[in-house]
Amino acid sequence: MAFEQIRLDRPLSRLELVMLVILISLCAVWLLHRLAYLEAVAEARSLDMTVRSLRTGIMVTVATRLLQGDNEGIASMAGANPVGAVIDAPAGYIGAVRQVNPGSMKPGQWYFDDDAKTLVYHVVNSDYVAQTGMGPVRARFSLKLNYDDTNGNGTYDPGIDSPVGASLEILDPLDWRF
Repeated sequence: MAFEQIRLDRPLSRLELVMLVILISLCAVWLLHRLAYLEAVAEARSLDMTVRSLRTGIMVTVATRLLQGDNEGIASMAGANPVGAVIDAPAGYIGAVRQVNPGSMKPGQWYFDDDAKTLVYHVVNSDYVAQTGMGPVRARFSLKLNYDDTNGNGTYDPGIDSPVGASLEILDPLDWRF
């Protein structure tokens, strides 16, 4: 036979047993490290898909209001909670919050900071994100109004400037380190 079963007629020596335990331990450490890496990649992709979903919901809402001629409805979207523009809230969304302490929020939670008018996500796998500031690693987003600045003063003036859309801006982009 080409493949023969190898049988030991003796028990494993202590050296062989130690080598086997070391090999299994190294494989387990590598597997755990790889699983942590894959979890961080999955979180980054999930965050990206959630942001894309929010942007799609905003575009649909803006298009509907443009077709209806509801310019004031578009203008009112500035600083609004963008989660209201999508069908499903992201997993871990706890709603609008006032006077929030970022340190008290759990990793993986989404919330709308009603005071700052920003949508915030707290990162679970913060070891894989390069952070520039102190405190918990988080991404912040804001709904901004896009308009034709007819008078050129740099601010939206109802009745003078015409809104053309709204966009979800990333205020604190995450620098994932994979």
